Amino acid sequence: MPEVNATIFGFEVDLLWRREGCVLELDGDAFHSDPVQKELDSRKQKHLEANGLEVERLTFKAFEADPVGEVDRVAHRMGFC
Repeated sequence: MPEVNATIFGFEVDLLWRREGCVLELDGDAFHSDPVQKELDSRKQKHLEANGLEVERLTFKAFEADPVGEVDRVAHRMGFC
């Protein structure tokens, strides 16, 4: 099971599989649509990846429609399920 709203390398991430080094970020229009936030998200992702984490992004709409299925699909894609 992932940690929810976990902090790693000074950043809060939506879902974190700490042992596996994987992060899932949920991008919803409410928080991730303006250019400033998109730039911050990009910097955050680059920093996490530079520290050895694998980062996947998923739209909040897709997650909201099928949270268990979407997390399961991402976990399989990351190769640890």
